[in-house]
Amino acid sequence: MRSRAGHVAWQLFGEKPEILLLHGMTDSAACWDPLIPFFTSYGGVLATDARGHGRSGLPAEPVSEAVLAADAAMVLDDLAAGPVLVVGHSMGATTAAQLGRIRPDLVSAAVLEDPPVFGRELLPAGCPVPDWLTDLRALDPQDTLDRGRADNPRWSADEFPPWATSKHEINPDFFSSLTKPVPPLTEVLAAVSCPILLLHGDTERGSLVSPEFGAACERTAGGPLTPVHIGGVGHSIRREARDHYRAVVGDFLTGRAGDRQRENPVE
Repeated sequence: MRSRAGHVAWQLFGEKPEILLLHGMTDSAACWDPLIPFFTSYGGVLATDARGHGRSGLPAEPVSEAVLAADAAMVLDDLAAGPVLVVGHSMGATTAAQLGRIRPDLVSAAVLEDPPVFGRELLPAGCPVPDWLTDLRALDPQDTLDRGRADNPRWSADEFPPWATSKHEINPDFFSSLTKPVPPLTEVLAAVSCPILLLHGDTERGSLVSPEFGAACERTAGGPLTPVHIGGVGHSIRREARDHYRAVVGDFLTGRAGDRQRENPVE
């Protein structure tokens, strides 16, 4: 089922959201499509388009991951859903952490796939669109697909159509809206008490999280945080090592389901 809550477009798989999926910058909710069968085996799934991405609108106001988290909370409140397990990639992972900070009542646990680590200082208005995205948007859809395949030979074929479409859907004004500062991830996680799985790859391949930073997050988090390094991959862990991603995340989801069952035993 597809719908909108205010300016945010979302898609629900199942009757009730138990898992919330938050995509990375320049992606869209549809970029989770290859993993929807995996996630729905654990419960109902809600996937949202971040403002300015996919089919979501872009209100004329400054943007940060805390703002995006408030958008996600708006959708969950609109659906009378929560608490949910939140899964995010990159910007979506930081948004998931922010959601756990500002609305702990809505988040039972979180999976953070390679989030940005050092935050963002206040940016001037008019921040330009990245050159690599401008280059992709100048291509026709087929050429965008071909570029994606050439640049990411380890991805599965089903990753490319939603990835390529998302690059043409994003509102370029999103980048000039990124004018609210973002604190370092460790500062955000210190205020989050739910269980967290932090996934990261190899920094030499483009991962944003180093083993040392993962250990720092484990020490400073306000609740139990487990960093897991997946070797041989960079920033898009689920795309480069889907089977490994599903195994690690599946173990976490299974454990959380067991915890919920023990907390709410059947009479």
